[in-house]
Amino acid sequence: MNRKDPAWKYAKEIEGEKYLRCAFCDQRCSGGIFRLKHHLGQTHHGMQPCKKVPEHMKKECAATLKNLQLEKRKKNEMLREIGDGPGGGALTMETSLDE
Repeated sequence: MNRKDPAWKYAKEIEGEKYLRCAFCDQRCSGGIFRLKHHLGQTHHGMQPCKKVPEHMKKECAATLKNLQLEKRKKNEMLREIGDGPGGGALTMETSLDE
């Protein structure tokens, strides 16, 4: 697990449980740190929003999730451009390998 994520400061790991728990409301989170960030950021993405999270933490988690979404979108656009570019991109490479 990537422990560099700032949301880990607000996660509790209980020995014997395979879930994370919110440090503010003790909500059980089965999807790892990504789901916990949605819980703290109150984005309603697979988790009930935390009613006890401080406003600054809510904004931090929501901003982090938005940045991840933008990065993913950019990466997908770049991969699409590479695949659709002159010469066929990855498709051409596979074809030439098969020959």
